[in-house]
Amino acid sequence: MINLIQKNREFWTHERSLTALLIYLTLGIFTSITLSGIRWWEFVIRDILFNLILLSGIFAVFTKWRHLSLFIITAIVAFILRIVSMTVIPAWIDVLSNAITSLFLGLLAWMVLRHIYKDGPVNKYRIQGSLVVYLIMGLLWAQIYHSAWLIQPSSFGGPEVIETSPKAFAEFIYFSFVTLTTLGYGDIVPEASLVRAAVIFEGMTGMLYPVLMIARLVALELQHSRS
Repeated sequence: MINLIQKNREFWTHERSLTALLIYLTLGIFTSITLSGIRWWEFVIRDILFNLILLSGIFAVFTKWRHLSLFIITAIVAFILRIVSMTVIPAWIDVLSNAITSLFLGLLAWMVLRHIYKDGPVNKYRIQGSLVVYLIMGLLWAQIYHSAWLIQPSSFGGPEVIETSPKAFAEFIYFSFVTLTTLGYGDIVPEASLVRAAVIFEGMTGMLYPVLMIARLVALELQHSRS
């Protein structure tokens, strides 16, 4: 067990873990959209694998069992909520599950940023890490939009494509990345004022993030070259 934890920690402290994260997130996003009608496939790919990979990273970052136990308990709660949401109708269960998932996504982004901004030359792994953070932002906003729709379905307008909760989450992943990349097809339209504000903020983030990240990576490379 100790050797397994040590090998896991060595993997996550190495920059090649960013490549694994990028591949996993890319596959997870596309499978969540294309397999949204198959409930158990969506659950296995998006929830179980996500919790496993994130808990694996948590074991690598945190060394105190007090911190580890907190996130392990939270992951178990999120897992149970996902199971309950398959059979129970109340929207607050999905909203709470989205909030916990957002917490995990924020932690994952923080783990990746630690890799990107640490001392050393800027290589392909750090560039891949910046893409990972970009994908995480899209998933975070999808959680927010999904929660807003669960609380108030009239928050969004457009064609009748948002019908059930599993289908809705796939639609909001699509809507989030369309907004993040400032494509704006207009097939799903935000109606509530708070949701519109969130859409504006995500669009601005999508435009500013690449500029700021590139500037930061260039500064790190110059600093490393001078030293």
